[in-house]
Amino acid sequence: MSWRRGLWRASERRKELGRKVCIQCNSYSTTSSSSSSSPSSCDLTIRQVVEAMDGGGLSAETVVRDSLARIEERAELRAFISLRDRDVVVEEAKSSDLRCHGERRPLEGIPVAVKDNFQECGTQTTNASKILGNYRSSYDSDMVRGLKEAGAVTMGKTNMDEFAMGSMSRWSSYGPVVNPVQCSEGVLRSPGGSSGGSAAAVAAGMVFAALGSDTGGSVRQPASHCGVVGFKPTYGTLSRFGMTAFASSLDCPGIFARDVQDTILIYETLLRHCHIRSNKTAHTNDSTLHYPHNHLADTITHLGRLSQCREESLGCLDGVAVGIPEEYLVAEIQPEVEELWKAGAQLLASAGAKVIPVSLPHTSYALPVYYALSSAEASSNLARYDGMRYGERVTSESAGDGYQSTVEKSRTVGIGFEAQRRILLGTFCLSQSSYDQYHKKAMQVRRLIWNDFEAVFRKVDILLTPSCQTTAPPLSDTSLPDFQIRPSAESVIEEYMNDVMLMPASLAGVPAMSVPAGRDRKGLPIGLQLISSWHRESQMFEAAIHLAKLDAVP
Repeated sequence: MSWRRGLWRASERRKELGRKVCIQCNSYSTTSSSSSSSPSSCDLTIRQVVEAMDGGGLSAETVVRDSLARIEERAELRAFISLRDRDVVVEEAKSSDLRCHGERRPLEGIPVAVKDNFQECGTQTTNASKILGNYRSSYDSDMVRGLKEAGAVTMGKTNMDEFAMGSMSRWSSYGPVVNPVQCSEGVLRSPGGSSGGSAAAVAAGMVFAALGSDTGGSVRQPASHCGVVGFKPTYGTLSRFGMTAFASSLDCPGIFARDVQDTILIYETLLRHCHIRSNKTAHTNDSTLHYPHNHLADTITHLGRLSQCREESLGCLDGVAVGIPEEYLVAEIQPEVEELWKAGAQLLASAGAKVIPVSLPHTSYALPVYYALSSAEASSNLARYDGMRYGERVTSESAGDGYQSTVEKSRTVGIGFEAQRRILLGTFCLSQSSYDQYHKKAMQVRRLIWNDFEAVFRKVDILLTPSCQTTAPPLSDTSLPDFQIRPSAESVIEEYMNDVMLMPASLAGVPAMSVPAGRDRKGLPIGLQLISSWHRESQMFEAAIHLAKLDAVP
């Protein structure tokens, strides 16, 4: 097959790129960003940058200046809502250069981005909503703190669907995000959502990694559409402290990176940070308290080995059973997606894995269960944004506005259509007359979905599925000049269907990731999803390193 014939050539191309990196880095200037004719550090991976820094051919200041230049160059993508002060981030990079000669931290001087629903002290945290337009964070979330303590330089806050509610990153009061990967037809495409700004920033080379949040696929779906790696861990493994709540029983911090090894490095760093914090404090929101600690030390050690693993030294997958869920082969799946799904299964089989068909019988219920539960939790979590306790207050010029009138006006003006829709849906599901019929029933079916995964992981170690049914959808003409135009019911349902392959893993709380697997005939990226059992991320990463070879095949 063509993918087999290209593996050796792809491996040789990557080795050649690695040799060129060292040569190119020696030509960088540490006082100015690279010109259009010079190579840019923005196109490297974290591991390549670290190697170049260790060799003395590249400085953190140069890397940060290149990142700033790329962000300015690709501003039309609307990937960022706000940026940190240029002088501040350059000074942080200079401090990293001084550290490079001493004890190096894992992410020393690496530019990263943060989704706008994570708190970062001194920066705006708007959740892409008008009601929080002037809010500035007074503390760092655990994830941001973990990145900073590892030496990373945070560049700014990325665009997103308002309060993380959406699948196309078009429900933002700052305008829709544009996918940096455009098709041969020249049509503007959505990066997916709700973490579309983070995915676009990594795909466009603005940063090397980014934080996102995954509630029902909000990291994995944009990763698939933008051709980068998107990872969500086991629910509760990484701390949610400082991350704005959407649906608390589903929300997970997630990671975007260029390749699997970079993803492992970021995850290992954050996992280690959360583990240390959980040992130092009895912080009730530190979710690593729920991690099986007898397994954690071995996991961190294994992740460290995998993040530095060379392709030629990668072990085989002998003894690993990979399941192919039959329920994911739906009529709506794009032919190229199905072809790459089959090629991915064959690639894992060639690496020694045993590929077998499996069944997750309650998969078809995941979509209605997700929207019933997530909307109910959102209606509760977003009740605080009323213009009185939190958020911009809107009052009329006429005197005598009461509490009810002020709250109504503040929420009507400050919260967008999609968030309003989900708040209303969730409030209905939680009402006395509808609770048993909708919310209680959804909780019961969620347990059945959890049982499906528990049963299937007694037979296999990993599941392989498409990340999405199709490639990135086009941005409609109406979404660009006026992105708050009320959409038709059909377009809303179509948007909700975008995450249908991703929601089951979120409902069960199992770890999952999207790995770039190739492109369709229009040149748009296609991702494949790997799912493993609870707290078995390291095994999933091993398969992902093998699967990533598929994307390098011409």
